[in-house]
Amino acid sequence: MIFRIVLFKLDDAHEGQRDRWADEDRATLGSLGRVGLPADDEARRSWDVCWNLQAPDASAMEVLVESADYTSALDAASARAIVVKAWSFETEPFEVCPRTEG
Repeated sequence: MIFRIVLFKLDDAHEGQRDRWADEDRATLGSLGRVGLPADDEARRSWDVCWNLQAPDASAMEVLVESADYTSALDAASARAIVVKAWSFETEPFEVCPRTEG
């Protein structure tokens, strides 16, 4: 399984509009991946929006990131960002951890 994370830091003109741009990214990215917002203060200081993508293997991820739908979504999101970083990792599939009592 290949997991790819793409992080965006919005430019000054779009700063403070995380929710709006995340909604637009969800519509543009569609079923290609998930869009997230920072979940804690440290993440909010560094990043505004993230994309999470999964593919069964490296060649499938390459096809995904070279697709017209993905490149169009990336171009649109990158136009409002001052920093875009992306990394891919090979991982084992996993399910979300169940909620535990504190």
